[in-house]
Amino acid sequence: MKASEIDPSYPEDEDIIVQGIMDAFFYEGEGEKEEIVLLDYKTDRVPELAVLGKRYKVQLDSYAEALTRVTGKNVKEKIIWSFGWGRQLLL
Repeated sequence: MKASEIDPSYPEDEDIIVQGIMDAFFYEGEGEKEEIVLLDYKTDRVPELAVLGKRYKVQLDSYAEALTRVTGKNVKEKIIWSFGWGRQLLL
C-alpha cells in the first residue's frame, strides 16, 4: 500500500508492506446480501474507549480492504472489542 495512506507525511510514491493477523471475521446475510463483520480484540488500557478507535482505525481499514479484495464481499462493520473496557467500539 502507499506509505502516505498510513501517514500523510510519508512520500506519496513510496510503497510499504503491511503485515498483520485479523483476530476474527464472520459473514452475515445470505446470497447477494452476504456481508462481512470484522472483529479485532484489544487489551490496551486507555482513558477513553474512543482512543482505541483513533489508534487502530488504519489497521482495521486495512484489514477490511484486504477482506474485500479476497472475498469480493462488503465489510459492513468493523468492531474493536476492548478487554480493558469490557465493551465494543464500532468504527
